[in-house]
Amino acid sequence: MIIQKRKGSANYKDEYEDIFSRITGKQFINDVLIPYSEIYLELIDYRSYYGDQPKIIKILSLLNRIDNNDWIPVAMYYIQEYNEKLGEFLGLLEQFASIAMVLRKNFNWRMSKYSQILRQMEKGVDVFSRDSLLRVSDDDKRAVLEKLNGDVYTELKDTVRRYVLLRIDSLLTKGQPFYDHSVITVEHVLPQTPKEGSEWLQNFHDPSDYVHKLGNLVLLTRSKNSQARNYDFNKKKTSYFQPKNGVTTFALTTQVIQEDKWTPEVLEKRQWYVNTKLDNFLRYLA
Repeated sequence: MIIQKRKGSANYKDEYEDIFSRITGKQFINDVLIPYSEIYLELIDYRSYYGDQPKIIKILSLLNRIDNNDWIPVAMYYIQEYNEKLGEFLGLLEQFASIAMVLRKNFNWRMSKYSQILRQMEKGVDVFSRDSLLRVSDDDKRAVLEKLNGDVYTELKDTVRRYVLLRIDSLLTKGQPFYDHSVITVEHVLPQTPKEGSEWLQNFHDPSDYVHKLGNLVLLTRSKNSQARNYDFNKKKTSYFQPKNGVTTFALTTQVIQEDKWTPEVLEKRQWYVNTKLDNFLRYLA
């Protein structure tokens, strides 16, 4: 991908014969294989390489949760050829990759776009300029915000909704968190199936209007507990959402724990707040 700047064909033998018609084996090892292998490790084992740069660790921890690795050749090429304003570049790349994931852009679309971005960089086009294809279109930004205002729990696949919530959490958190927990689950505050006569049904006349919205979702660092899902709010937040040491990992979850009750008004206010954060974030990287 980096050398040819296009999606590879099914016949790798022909691809490599074409590459080695233009470069010797020694050149390939010294100028391509070794340096790009080291860069690849930097992107994957980012905590070891960027231990003193928390902003980059945060962005790479998010990028490594994208449900495809098509962004990696672009990052590798940029680091090899430019390596300036790395945090800003990775921020643009993360926005591009994550919006493509949320909008379910297919493999061919991604390969076409990333190939064009690589060719632009090879020509010296500034990736931070208005002409850069790494810039997300306003239409795609609006489409993402519209999708995230819907029933995200049912409309997005698990890896995508988890990524969205982690991204929102990073916008709510002071400092530079990174997300490498082995288990991260998405949980409902208002349960999906509240019991008859419960506090939930007293507060929410039609739970289906709220239950799968962003404002009703939190993150946990442990597996789901089916018994605890239907607890009333105060019991649920103290026994399920709050860890034994009293400190939750996620800002999203902390905000819920600080609430005294969970009503449509509280949930709608939280939904508005999250959407405002997302909108501001997309405008900041415009």
